[in-house]
Amino acid sequence: MERKLILCRCREQFLAALWENGKIMDLVPADSEEEIRAGNIYTGKVEKVIPGMHMALLRIAEGVQCYYNTSENTRPFFTRKSGRPELVPGDELIIQIKKEGNARKQPIATGCLEFAGEYAVLTSGNTWTGVSKKLNRSGRQRLLDWLEGYRNRQDGEPEWGVVLRTSAAHATEAELEAELDRLLAGYRRVVKAGQTRTCFSCLYRGPAPWVSLISGYREGLTEIVCEEALRNEVEEALLDRFPQELSLLREYRDEGLPLAKCYSLETVLDEALGEKVWLKSGGWLLIQPTEAMTVIDVNSGKSTRKSRSVLEINLEAAKEIARQVRLRNLSGIIMTDFINLDDKNEQKQLLDSFQRELSLARPAGQVIDMTPLQLVEVTRQKIRGTLKESIRQKGGLQKHE
Repeated sequence: MERKLILCRCREQFLAALWENGKIMDLVPADSEEEIRAGNIYTGKVEKVIPGMHMALLRIAEGVQCYYNTSENTRPFFTRKSGRPELVPGDELIIQIKKEGNARKQPIATGCLEFAGEYAVLTSGNTWTGVSKKLNRSGRQRLLDWLEGYRNRQDGEPEWGVVLRTSAAHATEAELEAELDRLLAGYRRVVKAGQTRTCFSCLYRGPAPWVSLISGYREGLTEIVCEEALRNEVEEALLDRFPQELSLLREYRDEGLPLAKCYSLETVLDEALGEKVWLKSGGWLLIQPTEAMTVIDVNSGKSTRKSRSVLEINLEAAKEIARQVRLRNLSGIIMTDFINLDDKNEQKQLLDSFQRELSLARPAGQVIDMTPLQLVEVTRQKIRGTLKESIRQKGGLQKHE
């Protein structure tokens, strides 16, 4: 697997594109600091409590509210509290954006703060320690023992917990300690700032969405190519999160051929914002988002059963659908209407292939089942909005629309 991360200007916006083996597989707007994005931490004020739903509405900025689950957040950091023990309107507390909002839905916030690094995630929501279950028993125990030793060296009873990622198995103890020291310093800095800053202040900005491409697709990453205007921002983010990848950074300086044109990003962007996607076989996909789910229809088009089997067309479609899920950042419920297959073995082959392709995404998609009408159900965790929502919010659809 050969991968490149491309960071450039395209239609008056900065875009991050992940290039894999000759194809653009992911597109992420390299947004500005003003946006309310996942990972940001604010001091918010409770405006309304809905006891029956265990929900509250918090305001975090002028005209911006977010949902807050009161049953999940048992250890909030209050910056201003009434005399009543329960959460009431007027209370002020530190919250973190868990899921970004869109034109129809408010963001979802949590009082369980998370600070993620390359090897570890530090959280205020749980005070226990853990290690990735992907590691074998001896490897997990070794890291747990080291982690308990690290916690015991801290002053007082820790009010935070740590989960070590799979990548921690390949790090030295010095590297683990340096990262945890950095995460812990950031956590303490945010909590301290929350006690002195005014309400609605942004205490911490989460990493730009393009940073998640490095986090999720580091294996095989051979180069990070950026335009001059992004060089300082990219260097700063790499030094903070992925100093080992700084050597992969290359500044693109060919004025005769813009970086976006070099990788045909405008063409890919048009495709990812449209409803129709052509397949090499002559078939095509129709991708239509609705309020409740995304619906995808597979059409054989110019393909004929004589030249290609129905299974072959479906397998080609499954691979392209998984790519479009990544490009468009589709999430929630995704229903796909493949061309009907009568053979049960072929149905299983299609579902297995579809799951393999969806597993390559970050976060991965999950094939749930095939209904009696042969509609394939897929779910994928939502963290940020779709590509189309993000582009529209930034005013980047002029040419497409």
